Amino acid sequence: MGLYETNMRVVIADISTPGGRAFAYGVYGTVFGVSWGIGNLIMSLIFSTFKPLLLPYVISLEIASTITLACFLKEQHR
Repeated sequence: MGLYETNMRVVIADISTPGGRAFAYGVYGTVFGVSWGIGNLIMSLIFSTFKPLLLPYVISLEIASTITLACFLKEQHR
């Protein structure tokens, strides 16, 4: 988690202007926190209703996030 947080903050600093950095960090923090909460809510609902679905759910999200990250990195290097 620490590695992820550090890297994302570096990326935000790289892609934002010095004057807009505070706003960019605020948007990042808000989106990250809301996404984290929604993800935890979904996982807790799955865990409490149908536990065998939890592992495929987590694996599919990890694959989707890896593909999304690869697409963003590919665009960044162009």
